[in-house]
Amino acid sequence: MSQDNESSRNGDQVERIADIFRTGGQPTVTYVRRDHGRFEAELESALLEPGQICLVTGPSKTGKTTLYKQVLSNKKFIALHIYCSSEMSATDVWLRILEKIDFERVSARKKSRKDTLTLQGEANTTFGWSWLAKSALKVGVSKGSDASEEEARERILSSPGPELLIPVLQETNYILVFEDFHYLHEAQQKLLAEQWKKFTDNDISFLVVGTTHRAVDIVRGNKDLIGRITHFKVGNWSISDLEEIVKKGFQHIDVKIKANYRSFIAAEAVGLPIVVQQVCLELFLRKGITEKSQVDRSLFNIDDADISAALNAVAKKRYESYENFYAVLVRGPRQRARKYNSYELLIACFGGDPVKFQLTRGEIDDRIRASGLEQNKLPPTASIQSALRALDKHQQRKFGSPSTEKNRGLPGKLRIKSSPSSSHFRLLEWREKEDTLYILEPTFLFYVRWRNARPVSRPKLQEWFDIFLKTKVGNATEEVVRVRVRNPLL
Repeated sequence: MSQDNESSRNGDQVERIADIFRTGGQPTVTYVRRDHGRFEAELESALLEPGQICLVTGPSKTGKTTLYKQVLSNKKFIALHIYCSSEMSATDVWLRILEKIDFERVSARKKSRKDTLTLQGEANTTFGWSWLAKSALKVGVSKGSDASEEEARERILSSPGPELLIPVLQETNYILVFEDFHYLHEAQQKLLAEQWKKFTDNDISFLVVGTTHRAVDIVRGNKDLIGRITHFKVGNWSISDLEEIVKKGFQHIDVKIKANYRSFIAAEAVGLPIVVQQVCLELFLRKGITEKSQVDRSLFNIDDADISAALNAVAKKRYESYENFYAVLVRGPRQRARKYNSYELLIACFGGDPVKFQLTRGEIDDRIRASGLEQNKLPPTASIQSALRALDKHQQRKFGSPSTEKNRGLPGKLRIKSSPSSSHFRLLEWREKEDTLYILEPTFLFYVRWRNARPVSRPKLQEWFDIFLKTKVGNATEEVVRVRVRNPLL
């Protein structure tokens, strides 16, 4: 037994590979400050500016939560966090936030010199529900100042509202964080946005985290908020930043990985740090290594087969939920009546190199022509165009409409209004005016590229089409897909 192994068994803390390459939670060893720390610096500056709504948006799994948690941790702030859902009213939101307050965790917020001069008498404040009840009087809320802790908490929770949070957010190190604001019904979004103005008017800054295409919901909710919102667009990561994750992790474990493998993993991770973490972890797990102390540095080696197998394993194990969606898409509508596999070919085009999230019509035609298919199997231009135009209706019919589910049982005024861009769950979108086909979920692109094992040597497009078209697609029923749409793994 090596000295490292022996020390870990004798009571020293064991360092797991899963704690180095984190596939969930906050990374430490492999945390990378994107673009030389620009995002962290700008978000920190905005949070410290009085009365700012810090809107952090970006595609799923691009590190929005990791970013704000790192910034809050650096400044010793504690997130007072709420996930919004379609079942919640504005009152429910405030109640759940108040219920999460733990006064035993908080400390006094550091004040500017001006604030210190005006708050000298409150330097030794003991935070608690009784304190909040008394402080609420200062913001015009009558909750009784002589109640016990239990009585004060009961009174406060009996009529929740944003005013009750003002003392907490002004005096303690709590920072309010809203996630999934767009899931609320439109009427509740508008009401909540109106109430947010009470925070900005009291110089309280807070965070709103969501997807890019829903950012406009906040501005639409209250035009008075325009000018008080600082927008941080967290897009897909650069290959160089993703490579840094691989580099940091392997250096910490003290083993080598070739530079071309680092680049390959980063390029195939479709701009997502979580995919890089998952692939690196898989490289060790496939060798039976779960702890740093188990690594035999004299024998450890990674080759092409390891890289390919790890990428394929991550696609199959982590993103298997896409299989049914994938099967429905490649079959397309009226499969038996069609002469050509136009839908299957459209998706196969995304497997070509370089990795792309969108393809123009010209690029699609070029890739299909380079597929090596026999002339009688190549779909004519009209067939491809027809398939592109039918994609939206096909997905709506098969995947269902989230807004229909949310509207069930609601009075007319509270129903969500459907629009062409938000009425149903989609993975592909054909924008005719742009003459471009988009993959909307980066992880679906990763799944398309790696659901089948493929060479690391980047096969020619014809070889990729051979791999893609010879692979059987599993059976998928409409009912299975509809159930999964309500809670997809995205």
